[in-house]
Amino acid sequence: MKQFIWITLFLFLIGCAEKSNTIEQVINESQGFQSEDVIEIIEHGDKYASILYKKEDRYGLGLVERKNNSWKWVVGSFSPLDHKQDVTYSYYDLINRYPVFIGTVNNDRIHKVEVQTNKKTKEVAVQTSANGFRYWYVFIDEPQGPPNQITGYDGDGKIVYLMDERLK
Repeated sequence: MKQFIWITLFLFLIGCAEKSNTIEQVINESQGFQSEDVIEIIEHGDKYASILYKKEDRYGLGLVERKNNSWKWVVGSFSPLDHKQDVTYSYYDLINRYPVFIGTVNNDRIHKVEVQTNKKTKEVAVQTSANGFRYWYVFIDEPQGPPNQITGYDGDGKIVYLMDERLK
């Protein structure tokens, strides 16, 4: 009888133990897109990771958090793809901790994007995913409003795209 109680207790404790999982498992289980839609995973230390993804007619960004060797979805958002614009952008402030501008590039001449806000100017190279999707992102130090200006540069550093909100 004692042995039965110990075995039962042991099995109960094993069943209650939190199982570890991967970021890919969290994505596949609950977010409306699959791990094959993921473009890039950007880790922020040991506790958080941002997930850039593209699915059919949208692209987005999610944030996952690691707790006790297990990943959990925290927040995410997406934007529709707009193939008519040379450069698109979206702004996300993930839990007031990881503000980021992300966007797409539909003009093959654009190799670099510069984002200018009231407080900062940051430049980033355009990246290309394995399936040819061209995108960019830039994390910034603190939450910002919309960008004042987004500039697209070609390989020689010449401006080929300019979106200037101050001129509107």
